[in-house]
Amino acid sequence: WWLPPTALDSLRQAQGNAQAAEMAAEIAPMTAETATRQQTFAQAKQPADLLAQLRVEIGQLLRLPASQLDSDSPLDSYGFDSLLAVELRQRLEKLTGLRAPTELLQRGISIRQIQTSIEAQADSEREI
Repeated sequence: WWLPPTALDSLRQAQGNAQAAEMAAEIAPMTAETATRQQTFAQAKQPADLLAQLRVEIGQLLRLPASQLDSDSPLDSYGFDSLLAVELRQRLEKLTGLRAPTELLQRGISIRQIQTSIEAQADSEREI
């Protein structure tokens, strides 16, 4: 097979466009899910709402239903490790628009302690 260079370039561009469209189709549901989660988090004005949202997020990371998570138990007891802590920090930063608390990397932290830290940071951000 021989194709002129311009035809070969066109073919490569078409393949690139198809790959880009395929990637966009894969990303769209994830972006919509993130937007929904951000909206839910923004609406969580009451401490109980924030606590429930944190339980859902952490439950997803641990692959456990939120109902099985005790808000006052150390996350270590569920197998929460430093890799999950980093992922949770990233999720919380996307959800809240705040820098996630460094306490997330501490061993023995509970969901309620994370909630308290986020609320304190949000309050201090509002005062500025």
